[in-house]
Amino acid sequence: MRLSRVWCLLACLVVPVIVSGEVPSGTAAGEALDATDPVEIRRDRATGLVRAMMGGDGRAPITGLTGTPLMSAEEFLAERGGSFGVDDPASELRLHRRTTDNLGWTTSEYRQVFRETPVFSGVLKVHQDPAGRIVGANGAFRIIPEKLSNGAALAADQAEAVARFALGEVPNARLVARELFIVDPGWYGDRPRGPRAAWLIELADDAIPVHASFFVDANTGDVLVIDGRVSPPSTSPYPFHVSGFECDIIATPVTGAMLTHDCVFFDQWFP
Repeated sequence: MRLSRVWCLLACLVVPVIVSGEVPSGTAAGEALDATDPVEIRRDRATGLVRAMMGGDGRAPITGLTGTPLMSAEEFLAERGGSFGVDDPASELRLHRRTTDNLGWTTSEYRQVFRETPVFSGVLKVHQDPAGRIVGANGAFRIIPEKLSNGAALAADQAEAVARFALGEVPNARLVARELFIVDPGWYGDRPRGPRAAWLIELADDAIPVHASFFVDANTGDVLVIDGRVSPPSTSPYPFHVSGFECDIIATPVTGAMLTHDCVFFDQWFP
C-alpha cells in the first residue's frame, strides 16, 4: 500500500461518536454554544476531539456566536475551530484548495502545519451550500507538543540513502518524493510512538515494478514505516501483490552510516 493512499484511509480508522449539543467540561470555546446548539458532532474516541460537525439535519447552516449562519470557511474556523483542536487557524492551517461542484456546493480543504512543516494526515474540510452558508466540516487535526522541534539533523540526501538501503537491490529506483513532515506512526494505524519530524521518501522502479514509501526519522535515522507495492506480471491471475517490512535502521546524523538493520518482512497476494 502506498503512503499516498494512506491519507484517504485515515478517516476510516476512527470510529466516530455522534453527539448533539453536548459539551464536555473543559472543552475549548467554539464547540457547542449551549445545550440547545443544533449542531451534530462526531468525536474521535481516543482524543475526544471533533472529527465532523454538521447542521441539525445535515443541511441546516451552522451558526456562530451571534446566532447567524457562518458564511465563510475562515469565519467557521475562527469560531468553531477549537472543537477540532485548532487554536490559531492562521498559523496552524494552510488553504490547500477550494473547489465548487456543478451544483454550487463548495469545499475548502486545509492542511495542518507545525511551524510551517506539514503535518502528515492533518486535514480539515469545510463545506458550504450554494448560498454560501457553512453546513458542515470534517477532518483530523493532530495535537503536537509545543516543545517538539521540527528541525532535521539528518539531511534529505542522507534520509534518501537510508531508504535506498532499506529498499534493497533496486539500483535503478527513481526518487518520486522527498519531503519533511511531522508524523506519529499511530496516525496511520501503526503503534503510536509520538509525533516527530520525519522525511517521507518515495522510490519507484517501473521495470520491476516496485513502488515503496518510507518515513525516516529526521533525527535518528529510524525507519518508521515502509509501504511497498510490487505488481505481478501481466500473465499473473492476481491483480496485485503487496509486500512490505518494518525496520530499525539507525543512521548517524553526520555520515548516514547504517548501524543496524533489523527488518520484519510481510508478503501477501490479493486475489
